[in-house]
Amino acid sequence: MPTPEPGSELPAEAAAPTPIVAQSVEQPAIPVSQEFATQAEQAEPAKPAESEQPAPVLSIAPPAEPNESSAAAVPDVPAVPAVEPTAFIAAEPAPEPTSAAGPEASAVLVPAQNSAEGPEPAKPVETAVEVPQTPEVAKPVMQESAPAPAPAATAKVEEGVTMTACEAAAADDKTGGLKVALLNVDEMGAPLADKNEIDQVFKWRKLEPLWVDDPETFPGDAVVLITTGAPVGSELLAKAPELKLVAVACDGYDSVDVDACKARGVAVVNVPGCSTEAAAELAMGFVLAHLRNLAPCQKTLDDGFWTCSSQDKLSSKTVGLLGIGSLGLRLAELFHAFNVKSLLGYSPDQTAAFTELGGMYLDSLEELFRRSDVVCICCSFSPETQGLVSEALLELLRPSSVLVNIAHGGIVDEDALGRLLANGRFRAGLDVFRTEPLPANSALRNVPAETLLVTPHVGYQTMDCLEKRFDITVKNIIAFQLDQAINRVA
Repeated sequence: MPTPEPGSELPAEAAAPTPIVAQSVEQPAIPVSQEFATQAEQAEPAKPAESEQPAPVLSIAPPAEPNESSAAAVPDVPAVPAVEPTAFIAAEPAPEPTSAAGPEASAVLVPAQNSAEGPEPAKPVETAVEVPQTPEVAKPVMQESAPAPAPAATAKVEEGVTMTACEAAAADDKTGGLKVALLNVDEMGAPLADKNEIDQVFKWRKLEPLWVDDPETFPGDAVVLITTGAPVGSELLAKAPELKLVAVACDGYDSVDVDACKARGVAVVNVPGCSTEAAAELAMGFVLAHLRNLAPCQKTLDDGFWTCSSQDKLSSKTVGLLGIGSLGLRLAELFHAFNVKSLLGYSPDQTAAFTELGGMYLDSLEELFRRSDVVCICCSFSPETQGLVSEALLELLRPSSVLVNIAHGGIVDEDALGRLLANGRFRAGLDVFRTEPLPANSALRNVPAETLLVTPHVGYQTMDCLEKRFDITVKNIIAFQLDQAINRVA
């Protein structure tokens, strides 16, 4: 299409699209400057003429039939300055306003069909003229959001017994309102947790804590009793007619009169395996400390000297394990890692996992004590194991032998143990005692550290172990109230 002279009018066949406002009426051709002024005032792009020349233009699909709602939806458009008519200007119109008939009408970029006549026009200068789009109410998008996670059963969930999100949510609806007595008499065992933490978790789980320091003032309306080692017998149970559950916050539950609980219909739960790893590590510490003479080395430096006595290495020793349960098996793994000379075991229940570690079961305790350089007591306490390690067995040990007890003080004849250690018959490491706390007049308190290393029952008192104990204890209570008791021993 030929380029018009300045001030001339466009031919009728090259007229720009006629603006349409609320109706389609074809307008006569007008100059370019007036065209765009008209477009800016009316804010409505027009349909392209069928005889347009090959210059690329932007055209808009025809709008739907106008009505009152669509006409009213067109906003006022500010005036746009007129464009100098010295060159063709292709305006870039905004998308056409959506009418009430449908939201699909939108701007589409389409080139005009080439005419069979006329030379190729000069490339026009493209200048965007922004026309505001008619506001359109967006369709609401229904997006499914991920459900909020249900709270865990307690403040921390790591290892041990777990509760699913569904179970925890069910617990929120079905549990709560229980009065829970926390029995902590004579500082038996480590506290369940910090008091503020207990208050916070119990409030969240809708449990009411009742702090009990004297069994004589035990609340009669308590439904659950938590003990960390304080004894629970028939006399205490008689003061609690509403009691339904005794939750022992440790692995061993020998402090609870299980028969008396059964007679009153009171269930008993515990926290199994929460201290296995920690207790095994402490046992290894006792053994290594004695073999490397750490206490004598410390005393030598304290006395101002430097030369110490000779030391032993664990890999040259024969180790005997009394009891191959979870604790005994874990110790077997650790001793195996130290490449000990031989690994012996005595246990009524024998497992293939021990023999796979190179262990060998023996038929008698006498042979275990006679052949072993290191003896670790790691069996559970019961009427059958009470006093199992007698004075006769202890006398089989040699002065270089090491005895470790991390299980229960009642398994060993403690009086005989005190006498033999005082005479230097062997060395020992003890974390548990027949009576706890250890009495001030106990003969064990007078044995020097070079012979006896003692700790106040700390085998389970690592931070992660105590957190796990609290976690499982609360879960035991919630599960019991849901009639889905876990870790029940009676």
